[in-house]
Amino acid sequence: MDSKWVVFSTKGTNIAADICIAGTTAYYLCKSSTGFKRSAKVLDALILFVIGSGAVLM
Repeated sequence: MDSKWVVFSTKGTNIAADICIAGTTAYYLCKSSTGFKRSAKVLDALILFVIGSGAVLM
């Protein structure tokens, strides 16, 4: 019995979930911007971290 489709479908589902989680997190971090320079830098760093860690997991 060939079970490669199970591995590929599981990996595909994991990638889709990672993209959704990273996108949602980045969206809400962008939305929570206060306008202060210091907090904007922290939020930018967090957004880059979220997107970068999501890209590495793929």
